[in-house]
Amino acid sequence: MSKNKVINQQSFHDGRVVLYQLENRPKQKWLCRIKVPNGKGYLYRGTGTQHFYEARKFADNLLDQLRIKVQMGGAVSGKQFTKLYDEFEEYFRTAAPSEYSFEYTTRFLKTYALPYFSKAKITDINDA
Repeated sequence: MSKNKVINQQSFHDGRVVLYQLENRPKQKWLCRIKVPNGKGYLYRGTGTQHFYEARKFADNLLDQLRIKVQMGGAVSGKQFTKLYDEFEEYFRTAAPSEYSFEYTTRFLKTYALPYFSKAKITDINDA
């Protein structure tokens, strides 16, 4: 959680979901911390609301989405696109059919994909 002092906190689902508010915030919006299902660590999100029941509904829905994602075999968290690209470039340097193919592919990815997806996690990228 943040370094700011927690002024209000509620936990649900045997402690897997925690809603809390922090002091020294202009708007006292609820934040949530969710234990990652079948994994390590927590997922932190802002609920976007000052109303407790709306925040609870948001957190419950997020937990349900995470459970479904895990049951369907998806990853809850993944590598950032830039790290995955670095691994690909290292691999493709030896696997490329030719030097031209390597240069063309990496130049294309550096020009178009890296600027657009640089901060995205690979699990957040979808068809849309």
